[in-house]
Amino acid sequence: MPLTKKTDEMMLGSVNKLDKLIYAAENTSIRGRTALPPSAQWGIALAAMYTRAHGCGDRALEPWSNVKEAFSAEMLKEWWGIDGDTPTKRRNQAIGVLGWLATEGHRTDSRYVEPGDREAPKDLLAWDIARLVMVARHTFMSGYITEEEGWAYVRDAAKMAQTGFSSWEDYAHRYNRGRLRWSNDPEKLFDDAVDFLLKNAKSPWRTLDWRMPLKDEDFCNPIKIATKTAFAREKKARRYLLLIALPVVIAGVVIKSTDSRIDIGDFWSSWSRPSQTEPAPARPNPFPSLNASPLERFSQIDMTFSASRGEILASLHNTPILTRDRFAEFRYGINTATPGKSPDRNLPPPGGVPSLLELPSDTRFVTIQVQFQDGTMSPIRRFDVPAGVRQPR
Repeated sequence: MPLTKKTDEMMLGSVNKLDKLIYAAENTSIRGRTALPPSAQWGIALAAMYTRAHGCGDRALEPWSNVKEAFSAEMLKEWWGIDGDTPTKRRNQAIGVLGWLATEGHRTDSRYVEPGDREAPKDLLAWDIARLVMVARHTFMSGYITEEEGWAYVRDAAKMAQTGFSSWEDYAHRYNRGRLRWSNDPEKLFDDAVDFLLKNAKSPWRTLDWRMPLKDEDFCNPIKIATKTAFAREKKARRYLLLIALPVVIAGVVIKSTDSRIDIGDFWSSWSRPSQTEPAPARPNPFPSLNASPLERFSQIDMTFSASRGEILASLHNTPILTRDRFAEFRYGINTATPGKSPDRNLPPPGGVPSLLELPSDTRFVTIQVQFQDGTMSPIRRFDVPAGVRQPR
């Protein structure tokens, strides 16, 4: 039997939650070996404000798992003009951007550095360094540069940072000023990210010494000899991944059951190979209408529901990507016409909109509303939970 639409939606609805565990399984250790050496961790931490703001990870050169690989390419296209029609052109564009950030950047741009302003070049150097590391990670994720090239740019950025600044506090202060010189407007998402990194005891800016000796070999060969500890961490992450995926599989089996008979073999065969008679539903486009207005972007948000371990998972699709046209505030309501709940702010999501909401099992409908950057409010939108997903207490 062909894969049912409901089963496909349930698997799609788990992608964002699974992505975190997939990333942990892939990057708890690099390629199943040891975690990043200290110097490499230090270099990656220079772009930690983007790691936090964009919902990335910092355990590998890759910013996230392959589930979100397309986000990297789209971000580079939208913000950095890396949009060549051939792989060679995109690679050349990527190297051009990285070279400009490493050697020139906005710190040499007369539009931002007025004559006699001695502080501007240093402010903008921090701004350029953070973006150099961030772009290096995404260009590697997109396949435009090799891993060795990516680490070379991170190494160069690290050496420039350690030479140019005295501490994480100094670097953070200069970065904020450099970004403000470029944009002329405060950016709460990044202000909050920097503030968190400076204050949270577990952030890399608090756990990595600014004066840590930077070893070239740590950047040239971050994949080191395997250790039992690294393998144990990876095994544990993959076990958690299985625990999250199992309810989806079980739900799919139930959906495909006929009367009281459950044909597990038929379910697995239809899941593992494309149907010859009916194609699987197309996945939602994660980048709809990039030139749409904020109101249009809000109207494009879609929500699907799936049951998992006694709760309902609401997956939000077509949310604003990265920091483009993000909303000032997002609120949602459960079984109420007036949204009044805010998502967990410990990990600010891209666009201010979460990719997943965990709801009580008896949720009948969800309402959402956003406040735009100009202070105006959007209409309230309502999404009804299908009867087959609800589980009354």
